[in-house]
Amino acid sequence: MEANRKVIIEVQDVVKQYLMGLNEVLALRGVSFKVYQGEYVSIMGSSGSGKSTLMNILGCLDKPSTGTYKLDGIDIAQLTEDQLAGIRNLKIGFIFQSYNLLPTLNVLENIALPGMYADLPREQRFERALEMGHKVGLDKRMDHMPYQLSGGQMQRVAIARALTLKPAILLADEPTGNLDSKTQEEILDLFDQLYRDGSTILMVTHELDVAERSRRMLSFHDGKQSSDIDLMFFKKQIEAMET
Repeated sequence: MEANRKVIIEVQDVVKQYLMGLNEVLALRGVSFKVYQGEYVSIMGSSGSGKSTLMNILGCLDKPSTGTYKLDGIDIAQLTEDQLAGIRNLKIGFIFQSYNLLPTLNVLENIALPGMYADLPREQRFERALEMGHKVGLDKRMDHMPYQLSGGQMQRVAIARALTLKPAILLADEPTGNLDSKTQEEILDLFDQLYRDGSTILMVTHELDVAERSRRMLSFHDGKQSSDIDLMFFKKQIEAMET
């Protein structure tokens, strides 16, 4: 079955080293995994586990010291800084814990920003922004400013913005970290819907209950991948035992 599925992310023997003063820090120690189109994967680990370093590499914000990372078939190490910037804009939809909305722009304008950076015609980028705002349930908030929104609404804006250019992957970094438990559930429900609609999602988190909402969980410890769990398989096993 996997032979017929498109590989979106391929990480092979990735090592990342940093120099801190005279000391060498080994943040990633030979990490390898694949993510297929349409998967919903969580990257789980505590502080210092290497998940933030991995996220920077997956988001094309950094490159491996050794090993390879291919995004949608493209070897990231071979790209210039300008090419990397293009990849980040066109192939990755970023969703951050802190939303990163521009306070001087309204909801519609914030959602339309990636289209502006991609040089889409004005009419097309606002058409897409309206479409994505509708997708995340913001129809009645499109003319609101960020300060007029709740935390959950701001995160919905961030998700809509990430979807605007129909990227190869959505990379979510602790997307529910600033939300109360009720709003967290609403945002995770939205991720479930995006997954059912065909989005490929990677969600970085340190919270087990958030990671368990994904369909597959990669766990990291001390720069190494410690497990790769098919959560759908376990959920089906539990359901079978309960019936």
